[in-house]
Amino acid sequence: EGALLPFGQAKGSAIALIIDLVCGPLAGALTGPFIAALYTDLDRPQRLGHFFMAIDVAAFADPAEFRRRVDESIRAIRSLPPAQGFERVYLPGEPEWLNEQHNRQHGLLLEPATLRQLAELEASLGLGG
Repeated sequence: EGALLPFGQAKGSAIALIIDLVCGPLAGALTGPFIAALYTDLDRPQRLGHFFMAIDVAAFADPAEFRRRVDESIRAIRSLPPAQGFERVYLPGEPEWLNEQHNRQHGLLLEPATLRQLAELEASLGLGG
């Protein structure tokens, strides 16, 4: 019905619920079914919440040892065989970071229709130079 389903079956549902609760009630915001639809309920604020957490690694482990073990885990994940049709295994956020680096070096790739719309908007606002 247009909602994203959680990954990982029961554990994925639990993770989704925890995220919804810390981003909703804990942040003074709404939760899943009470958030206004992004594109169809434009007259009602969404009241989305966000949750950020900082952890003092030194309170739990030696920071150098933690860093070494994280690097070891990253190397292990990257050494896994990629899924069929993919060249390599990526960590979460890595494709977006690589894309950002590419765009910073080579510029953004925009479809001709998007460029036309931007030019029309620029002209309608009198921003052309």
